[in-house]
Amino acid sequence: MAERASLKRQIKLVNQVAAFTALFLLASCGGNEEEEVKTVTPTREATLSAPIVWQTSVFEDGLTGFAISETSPLSLMLALDDNGLQLIDSDGAPLHPQRAPYIASALTAVKPNNEADSNLRLFFGVDKRKEQVSVYMFEDGMEAPADPVAFLDGDPIISDRVGGICSANSISDEHVAKLAYWNTIENTVLVVGEVKLENNEFSFVETNRIPHDKYITSCSLDGNLVATGGGFGVMFNPGSSDAVLVDTPDVPVALSALSEGTAGIAAMVLSNGEAMLVDSEGKGGLLEFDSALRAEVPKSVEDISLSRSSQIGSLPNGFLALESNTTGGSQIIFVDLKKLIDQL
Repeated sequence: MAERASLKRQIKLVNQVAAFTALFLLASCGGNEEEEVKTVTPTREATLSAPIVWQTSVFEDGLTGFAISETSPLSLMLALDDNGLQLIDSDGAPLHPQRAPYIASALTAVKPNNEADSNLRLFFGVDKRKEQVSVYMFEDGMEAPADPVAFLDGDPIISDRVGGICSANSISDEHVAKLAYWNTIENTVLVVGEVKLENNEFSFVETNRIPHDKYITSCSLDGNLVATGGGFGVMFNPGSSDAVLVDTPDVPVALSALSEGTAGIAAMVLSNGEAMLVDSEGKGGLLEFDSALRAEVPKSVEDISLSRSSQIGSLPNGFLALESNTTGGSQIIFVDLKKLIDQL
């Protein structure tokens, strides 16, 4: 097993050289083979009961999105509308006294593999102009994150703006994370690869390109599962078996998926602001929320994230987190994951 370089050294380097930028590297890969795609349609009238179990405080600032770091203790990174990044706990309390002065139009998080980096929180974000992807690193005790490192700075093959990204913990100790993205010109192709750290420089190595019949609006990675949402509905691509296309009543504009062996489940925000959960057999439905003591039923949902983490005491079996728009503002609400799955 190859030894991986510690990311803590990278933090020190970035603080010293704010303008440090690594080149985006692509490894060539073979053409995509045609594969069978099974299409399933959920029952349109189906609904899933989704009582709100936990919630953060209500945020004064509007949100562009959020990402969950499962590095203990559990934390959430908020992308605030033109007001930087804020790291909070599951109650909504800030974990750092200062906001990070960086604007991100999309966020995703991973947990480092290296024990030496066990207290690091890694987030990948697309900048406001959607021209590059950067990594943001927080370490316990830091007042603010290290300066971001841009490593996916325009695709040298298809040079255009980044449409969106998703990431997952790498299954290889040689890589920092698994990452996928699409761009706004060839928005029917998801580019999948690995993020590496070599000689204190981040780089992206492409491993696969997954074509779709229509445009992509969202994606999610977990293990070998690649899930995508778009004008086609939701596509589950487990890697070890044929892909499954699940029809949805509206376009999934935000997506989070978990692998379950050769199957998977996906939670999504639809273009009409409703939330939905389905599995790769097409079972599932729209979520019907029940209010809690400090959280009302969402008027609409903006972002969504599934987690198996048991770090929230009242949610020992994992949770679904959603950005909820209410009369008082925005807050993150939490629903019991197991109770949702039991209804499938």
